[in-house]
Amino acid sequence: MSFQDEGTCNKIVRHVLNCLNSIQATPQGARVFERHVCEPSGQHVAIHGPIDYDAVVTPETVNINCTFDAGYSFVGYTLDPLALKEIVEQQQYSTCVKSVEYTPEKRYAGLKILFVPPQASNSTDPKNKREVFIGIFPSSKTVITG
Repeated sequence: MSFQDEGTCNKIVRHVLNCLNSIQATPQGARVFERHVCEPSGQHVAIHGPIDYDAVVTPETVNINCTFDAGYSFVGYTLDPLALKEIVEQQQYSTCVKSVEYTPEKRYAGLKILFVPPQASNSTDPKNKREVFIGIFPSSKTVITG
C-alpha cells in the first residue's frame, strides 16, 4: 500500500463501518455490535443504538507489513540490485530515501531501502515521522514494513 492510498483505506474502513451499522442485528435478532459502559462497580452495562461515528477513532495506517513477488523471475528475468541501488541513490530521490544498502556479504541478498514519506520529513508530530523499510531481492520478491 502506498501512502497515497491511505485516504482510500480510510474510505474503505468508513464504508465497512457504515455497512456494519446498517446490519445492527441478524435476522434472528442477535445484535452484531453492542456498546458497553463500565460502571464504577465494574459491571458492564449495554447501551443500545446506532454506532456513534464521531466517537469511533479515526482509522489510520499505523503499520505496514507486506510481501509480494513482482513476477519477473517467472518469465526469466532477475533484478540487478547494484543497478537499482544506483538509480535509487540519485539526487531526485534524496528527499524521500534516507538510506540505500546492498550488502550481500552480510547475509542479506536484497537491496535495503529506508524510505521516508514526503509528509514525514516536514512534520513535527512524532507519529508522522515514520520510516518504511523496503527490501528488494534479485528474484523481484519485495518486503515492505514500517
